[in-house]
Amino acid sequence: MKIVLDTSTDHFYNFGDLAMLRTAVSRIKKLWPDSRIQIITSRADRLPLFCSDVEPVSAMCRDGLSMSGGNWRRMNRLLRRLRYASHHRLLALATYFRRLNLPTRYYLSQEAHRYHQALYEADLIAVPGGSWITDSFYDCSQRILQTLQLGQLFGKPTVLLGQGIGPLESPSLFSQAKQILPKVTLIGMREGQYGPALLERIGVPADRIFVTGDDAIELAYRNRAPQLGDSIGVNLRVSSYSRVGEEWIQRIQSILRNAADSLNARFTSIPISLAPGECDAASIASILPEIRQINDNGRLPMLPEDVVQRVAECRIVICGSYHAAVFALSQGIPAICLTHSDYYFHKFNGLAGQFGDGCTVVDLAHPQAMEQIRVLIRQYWKNAETFRRPLLAAAEAQIFASQDVYRRTKSII
Repeated sequence: MKIVLDTSTDHFYNFGDLAMLRTAVSRIKKLWPDSRIQIITSRADRLPLFCSDVEPVSAMCRDGLSMSGGNWRRMNRLLRRLRYASHHRLLALATYFRRLNLPTRYYLSQEAHRYHQALYEADLIAVPGGSWITDSFYDCSQRILQTLQLGQLFGKPTVLLGQGIGPLESPSLFSQAKQILPKVTLIGMREGQYGPALLERIGVPADRIFVTGDDAIELAYRNRAPQLGDSIGVNLRVSSYSRVGEEWIQRIQSILRNAADSLNARFTSIPISLAPGECDAASIASILPEIRQINDNGRLPMLPEDVVQRVAECRIVICGSYHAAVFALSQGIPAICLTHSDYYFHKFNGLAGQFGDGCTVVDLAHPQAMEQIRVLIRQYWKNAETFRRPLLAAAEAQIFASQDVYRRTKSII
C-alpha cells in the first residue's frame, strides 16, 4: 500500500500544520501498518524532525519539463496558452510515455518526474488537515488542486481530511475547484458552518462531505493536564492574511496589562507559527515585554507537543491564530479569538460552532472590541471550570468523527 500526502506545508514552521500532519501519519500507520507513506515537500531536510518512517517527494519542480533549445522555448510558449487542466493532461501523458519507455521528444525533469511518478504509483492520494483551498493562500490552493487533478487523471482515489475550505471568491480559483473537487472521493471538513455549503456550490455531492472537526484536536486532547492551569495564554498573528498589524499591538497590550493587574495573573506565550514574516513569537514578544512574568523561560517550542504543554499551563487563552484556540479548547480551556479578516472570521466562527460555549470570537473592527475582550477575560477566568467538561466532551465527539472518516477512507481502496 502506497499513500501520498500533500500538505502544501513546505517549511514545517507551523505547529498547527505539524500537529495535523503527525496525526494523519499516525492514523494511516494504524490503518495500514505496512504502508509506504510519501509526503510532498520542498524541505526534505526538516521532515525527519517531525515524522519518522516516511519518504519525502520533492515539491520543487511540480510543473517542470526538461527540454533543450528551441523545443523548450516552443513548449513554454504553448504551455502558457493552455488551460490549467490541459497543461496537466500533457504532463500526465508525458509521464505515461516515460513509464512505458516509449520514445517521445518531451520529457519531464528528474525532480518533476519523481513527483508525477509518486502519484502514478500511489494507491491513495490524500490532503491531510489544513486550510489550503482559500483566496488567502492562492498559490497553496493551486498546488493542492494540481496534485488532486493529476491523481484523478491517473485514476487514483483522492481524499481531503480535516479541511477548512474558503473563503473562495476568486473566479479563477473557484473555477479550478469546480473542475476538481467534485471528483474527490471523500472530504472531511473541520467545521460545518461555511465549508459544506461552499462545497455544494462547487458541485461536491453532499454524501461525500463529512464534518469531523480539526485533526489536531486529538493530539492536544491526549496531552491535556488533569486540571486547569493558572496563567493567561497569549497568541497573536501579525500577517497580511490576518489583517492585524502593528497598530493593534498597543491596544491589546493595554488590555493585557489591566488583566495582569486585576487578576494577579501571569502570561504564557503560545506561538503557533515561527515562519519568517509571520513569526508569532516575535509578535507576542512585542506585546508582553513590560507585563509581569512571561512563563516560557525564553525558549522556543520545537514540536507541537511543546506548544500543547504550554497551553496546558493556562486557565484561559487569548489568540489571533486558529490552532492556539484549537489546542486550548481541546484541553477544556476557554478561548477568546481575535479576528480582523474574512479568513479568520470563517475559521474562528467555524471553530466556535464545533465547541460551543467557551469559545468566543471578537471582531477587532467592532467599536467596542477592546471592552468585549476585557469583559471576556474576567468572565472566562472566573468561570473556566464550568466550561471545562463541555469543551472536553466536544473534543471527544470530534475525535471520534475524525477517526471514523479515516476508517471510511480505508474502505474506498
